[in-house]
Amino acid sequence: MAGEANAKMTDPAQCMVLAGLANMIGARTIVEAGTYRGAAARALGEHNPNSRVWTADIVERPEVEDLPPNTRFYHGDFLDMLDAIKQPIDFAYIDASGASNKETELRWSHALHVLPRLSPRGIIAWDDTWSNWSGVDKIRAFANINILALKGLSLYQHPE
Repeated sequence: MAGEANAKMTDPAQCMVLAGLANMIGARTIVEAGTYRGAAARALGEHNPNSRVWTADIVERPEVEDLPPNTRFYHGDFLDMLDAIKQPIDFAYIDASGASNKETELRWSHALHVLPRLSPRGIIAWDDTWSNWSGVDKIRAFANINILALKGLSLYQHPE
């Protein structure tokens, strides 16, 4: 069971990559879809102390209560959380899960809602894109870069 939970968590090295990318672009507003146990949210908050990090998940877990002070957990739908955020989004990490055959649709939908609010040079990062999910090729084709390591990470940076 513990091994299964770890397989669902964002890899620690990937958490550092995400936090570093957000830091490189000077992200002030960071959002995450799919908190799970909070590994990515913690890294994003800890390594971007001048940012505000919002993370949403439909499942409430006690582990996410121990987040950095600049990080807020929203128990509910990611799109509802987005409605409450008024600032442009500088960095979005999309890692939400749905029904196994709807993973890509959910992640694509989340990105489409972030895209019009993405700041110049803002980044959208999708997790688990080195997979065979139906439609994942749409995300990989849209991304500027696809990292084929671990479970895969696809990145899109908004042009200036």
